Amino acid sequence: MLAGIYYGAQYGGSTTAILVNIPGEATSVVTTLDGHQMAKQGRAGVALGVASIGSFINKSPAEVFMAAAFGMVGYFLVKFGFEPAPLLLGFVLGKLMEEKLRQALVISRGSFMVFVNRPLSAGMLALSLVLMVFAILPAIRSGREEVFREAE
Repeated sequence: MLAGIYYGAQYGGSTTAILVNIPGEATSVVTTLDGHQMAKQGRAGVALGVASIGSFINKSPAEVFMAAAFGMVGYFLVKFGFEPAPLLLGFVLGKLMEEKLRQALVISRGSFMVFVNRPLSAGMLALSLVLMVFAILPAIRSGREEVFREAE
């Protein structure tokens, strides 16, 4: 969150520097030289785009490539109808779940039987498998019906 505030401040200072030739902060003074000239020539959109990308780079091009890659991944996820909430939940809880899985395997000396020996854990495992089957089953059925419809 703090990084978002920082990047927003960097871009906010560039906006006033480009459009009104008044730097919003000390780091935007240089932006007034070229950015305002571009705005006068009718290319304010290009100048603001370059400023937004420049404020996000933060001396690390890897961040820009990561943002572009995740933007494309997000586009395809939305295009193919994936829900974003479970994916976000997976990203947030994934690290915690991995740590707890490792702890359980260390305690059980690498045996996966620890997950089915106790009735509560076996029941939760069975319930999760049943719910996954019920979630996947409609997609399989609709896919089969579509294949048979095209064959006719």
